[in-house]
Amino acid sequence: MGICLINKYTDICERIVIFTDMSVAEEMFGDTYILTEQVTGFNIGDIYQDGTWSKVEVYPEEKEANKEEDTLIMMIDQEYRITKLELGIYGERGENSYDLQNHKKNDRKGFSRWFGRKA
Repeated sequence: MGICLINKYTDICERIVIFTDMSVAEEMFGDTYILTEQVTGFNIGDIYQDGTWSKVEVYPEEKEANKEEDTLIMMIDQEYRITKLELGIYGERGENSYDLQNHKKNDRKGFSRWFGRKA
C-alpha cells in the first residue's frame, strides 16, 4: 500500500512510501510525519489537513513571475550565444565562426590567427 508522509508543520505531502503494513511505517516515520493512505488523484506536494486532501493552488501572480524569469533566462542565454559567435567559438576549427572586424566568415587561417594556433 502507498503511504503518504505528511509534514506535521506545513500539512504538505512530502513523500509516498510503499509498505505492506501501516504499523511498520508508523514505527519508522510516526515521530516525524503524519501518515495516511495514498488517495487516487492526490500526490506529493498536495495538502492533507484534518483528514481532507486538497490541491496546492498556484496564483496568477506566481505564474507571471515565472514567465518573466523564463524570459530573462532566455535573453541571457541569447546574449551568451551571440558573444560566443562574436568570439568565433562556435564551430569546429573556425567553421561557422564570424570575424566582426572584417565582416566575413573565418577560414582555418582566420581561426588560427584568433587563437594563436597553426592551421
